Amino acid sequence: MINFKSILTLFPGFLLLGCGGDDDTMVEPFSASVSIALSPESVEEGELAQLVFTLSETNTSGSPLAVAYAIDGSASDNDFTSLTGTASVPVGEATTGITIATIDDDAIEQTETLAISLDADGTAEGLSIGSPNSVVLTIIDNDEPTPTEMTLITISTESTSVQEGQSTTVTVALSRANATGSPLSLSYEVSGTAISGEDFNELSGSVEISAGSLTAEFTVEATDDMLMESAESIIISLSTGNLPENFSLGDSDDVTITIEDNDISPDAITISVEASSTGLDENGGTTVTVSLSRANDTGSPIEVVYDLAGTATEGIDYEMLPGSVTIANGEQNVTFDVIGIDDSQSEDDETITIELLTQGLPQGVIIGMPASVELEIMDDDIVLGACSGTTDTYSIDLDPTNCTVDIEAVLGINSSYSEQVSGNSRIITTNAIPNHNVGQFPNMGNPHTITEINSTYNISTSPTANSTVTLLTNTNTGAPLFRFGVLYNGILLAPIAAEFFTNTQTGSDNTDWNENALSSEISLGTDCNNSHVFPSGMYHHHATPSAFIASMNIDGSTPVQIGWAADGYPIYYKYGNKNGSVVELTSGYQLKTEERGGDGISAPSGCPDGTYTQDYQHISGLGDLDECNGYQDPVLGYIYVITDTYPSIPRCFVSTPSNDFRNN
Repeated sequence: MINFKSILTLFPGFLLLGCGGDDDTMVEPFSASVSIALSPESVEEGELAQLVFTLSETNTSGSPLAVAYAIDGSASDNDFTSLTGTASVPVGEATTGITIATIDDDAIEQTETLAISLDADGTAEGLSIGSPNSVVLTIIDNDEPTPTEMTLITISTESTSVQEGQSTTVTVALSRANATGSPLSLSYEVSGTAISGEDFNELSGSVEISAGSLTAEFTVEATDDMLMESAESIIISLSTGNLPENFSLGDSDDVTITIEDNDISPDAITISVEASSTGLDENGGTTVTVSLSRANDTGSPIEVVYDLAGTATEGIDYEMLPGSVTIANGEQNVTFDVIGIDDSQSEDDETITIELLTQGLPQGVIIGMPASVELEIMDDDIVLGACSGTTDTYSIDLDPTNCTVDIEAVLGINSSYSEQVSGNSRIITTNAIPNHNVGQFPNMGNPHTITEINSTYNISTSPTANSTVTLLTNTNTGAPLFRFGVLYNGILLAPIAAEFFTNTQTGSDNTDWNENALSSEISLGTDCNNSHVFPSGMYHHHATPSAFIASMNIDGSTPVQIGWAADGYPIYYKYGNKNGSVVELTSGYQLKTEERGGDGISAPSGCPDGTYTQDYQHISGLGDLDECNGYQDPVLGYIYVITDTYPSIPRCFVSTPSNDFRNN
């Protein structure tokens, strides 16, 4: 007897289609090789590149085929928009593409690379890796340094504490790449309680940063000995000597590395120091605690002497300290207060370093970890410079004729909007497709494609004002928390951008400063409707929806409602009733008149110019509208108003917004 099950097990490509001899047919599984290509191979920040995956045969497998790829190179996630690691070749096609959108930032940095290679793991069965199997995208920085711009030099360490016999890496960094055209030699000084050549290997006293580079590193190696001793410190301070023109030391101009002994006897008592808070105001204080590793069992009081250092001056910036504390027999710790002295002088924040000393300690009692604590006295007399005549970079496009893409025709989908009232609820249904021309997407600043997204919004038909307003932003993270409302064509109003000021040294976001999507200093790829596309594919407005307004033929003869806010109040376009006439209502916002107060590294500096939403302030009585761009119309009641000046779309609600408009 023939065992067909065994035959199928041995030959999985063999399929029995019939019972007759000549009707049997062999069906081969789909197979092809896949290759990868890239165009162009080199781009500047903010430009696009196209990845193309090509099969050697048209996909006739009957289902889409996955192609996996791996990502490597010197570029980080901050240099390009997220890539998923897979692509899909549709049925009946031999190619598929992915757009790589590089990110334009303000950092001065070296040319970076994004290496992409085909990965057999995750690639569909039947597809083999062909040639070429990898590509490299070169990302060229476009932020040329200004010759007069100051380059800041900082120092940091991989670890602030090492044991004897261990090492740590120290990094000296520039705020922008070395553009001097030659290696930059920077000197440093070494101090502290540790002895060079005895407690750690001698250091050269200088470091060299190559032309075009941002950093240089050197290693600090602690020496291992057989002595039981207290923790010792190495202080490495950058020197201002021989600095080139336009180079200066940054805030982090020294590091302290503590060498921790590895020969401590189990019977030894170690002493450490800490503070309840490392920051104190001029008119405030903090508590410092000196602790033993166990209660004092020496039979006598232990006097612990400490040294005071830092940029603050004892008796001027903080109250005098005795320089030692005594821990009674049977006790384990003692505390003392450091009290700041308030003055009226505007000055930089100052530091106090309290370092425990070995002086006079009895046998068997040594300094442990941490052996020192640094406190910062924060000045409360900062005087910001006055700003006037600053050019506002916030600009609204009011000419919709530059948008030429008929998105309904491109997608073959008509815009859809409907609403119905049920009890106290207004239920709005939309597919998020605009009923007017739009700009080209993806584009240089926005890599997303408009997609149909069916949504339902449930809002109140009888809103009432609360005692406090609700912001569109999350008060903790600064991120967009709510979309403001929806137009009569189903498109969302979402004025808050999810981009922030970026720390020029760490690359982290300062969420206190939201970038303004319509500032000329920001490139977020908005079209002539002041709109762009979420990663989800949803098209939305950041300011005046120019094409939609044009389609409604609003001429200013009468107020015209254009949509609904998330809290249930109506939205009108710029016109309202006032003193018996229909007039263009004005916003009460203007640029702030004081400098931002940041250092330009962790927070923006200079005069407010509209680059950030926090550059503006609302002044009651300056215009017709309140802080939420709302207006108590004598005929219509309370309405929200979209204006052609900042903020255009309101940034807060007077009533409670529907959670259907919450940012997911």
